[in-house]
Amino acid sequence: MRTHQAFSLIELLTVIAIVGILITIAAPSFSSLGSNGNVNYALLNISLLLEQSRAHALANNTYVWVGFSEEDKTLSVTSVVGTTGSSDDISSNAFRPLSKTKSFDNITLGPVPGITDIPEAEQLTPNPETSFTQSQGGKTHSFSRVIEFAPNGGARLRAGSIPRWIQVGILPANAGENKEAAIQVAGLSGQVRVFRH
Repeated sequence: MRTHQAFSLIELLTVIAIVGILITIAAPSFSSLGSNGNVNYALLNISLLLEQSRAHALANNTYVWVGFSEEDKTLSVTSVVGTTGSSDDISSNAFRPLSKTKSFDNITLGPVPGITDIPEAEQLTPNPETSFTQSQGGKTHSFSRVIEFAPNGGARLRAGSIPRWIQVGILPANAGENKEAAIQVAGLSGQVRVFRH
């Protein structure tokens, strides 16, 4: 007579309990990996969009605006280019899309006090002078935080003001996580720099 070896019910329940405890312990780590990935993804895409916008302004001797919009813990970013070569194109709606609107879930904008050794910069804040709207996929976004790139490659937030640095603070929407990052754009040259916590 042959005997079959198998696990008893108690052994199976013990293993399931241990696996459950390990998952409970590891879950916060996986959650922070996800939010860190969101911040890194947004940081990479936004910095590339800023670089491309600056390059387009320089190459085509025109003005380019990069707009930021926040809604329901989602950050949307797009760029538009003027059609007449004037800085007034944004206020007269004489612009066309330069890039598709990109959206980043669970990402917000704000100051990043946790990053040390970062130069003093002017924060990206809403400005009605340069705000614009853009429709894509049946949804209209209102971009009230805007960085303007001039034909010489320089960047500014509003007419008549060229700051030394403009700062875009990127934060995870879940408060309390130290995963923030910052992008700084030089006012005179439009150079883009990235800082991480």
